[in-house]
Amino acid sequence: KHLTGASSIRAGDFRITWLKGMLAMAQGQSKQAYECFDACYTEVPGELAPKLALGLALEGLGDARSNELAATYYDHTAGTDESFVTGIFGLARCLSRSGNRTEAVQSLARVPPMSSLYGEGQKTAVRTLIDTERDLPTAEQIAQAAEIVERLSLDDGEKNRLTAEVLDVALFVMQSGKVQGTGNLFGQSFNEKGVRTALEATLRSLARFSRDANDKIALVDRANAVRPKSLV
Repeated sequence: KHLTGASSIRAGDFRITWLKGMLAMAQGQSKQAYECFDACYTEVPGELAPKLALGLALEGLGDARSNELAATYYDHTAGTDESFVTGIFGLARCLSRSGNRTEAVQSLARVPPMSSLYGEGQKTAVRTLIDTERDLPTAEQIAQAAEIVERLSLDDGEKNRLTAEVLDVALFVMQSGKVQGTGNLFGQSFNEKGVRTALEATLRSLARFSRDANDKIALVDRANAVRPKSLV
């Protein structure tokens, strides 16, 4: 209502169009948002904010062509000004969605180490490497995810939770019979017994520090379930 009134008073003011686009995005109306941001970009073609907004709107449309265009806008925005870290995360999402796991992880490496979002970028890289939604990660990708977790500066609880995520996926893909690990993973042999041993220890560690009784019980139950079979 207020924007409609403002439009009649300040016709042609791209800031009104920008606000309309933001409102459309908030309401999940990606097509309308795209039209508004495209109009803004026409008015101020040198500005990066409209390009980033166009990427977000295109990504929201959900089809393959829009995803490809969104990646282009994100890439240009982040490549022009590294402070636009949101563009890097957007690019990684688009690349991952199109099945380009390796390129998505490489894009996240562009988050500057001094950025407050560097750690979040590394955690996103881990979860991108072990994502099973489109296809199974390779043993090499799981090992890469584990290496990132090991060098990240996180509190014990967060590091254990991320470790458990990697080990959960490692166990899942090994049980599928499609992935054969080599070397070590979190200090254990990268085979089913080693992964189970590491996951059990990680879950028990999480249980020890949990303050929620139900969560503690659930974690212990999971640890017992993944424990390697033995004669003892």
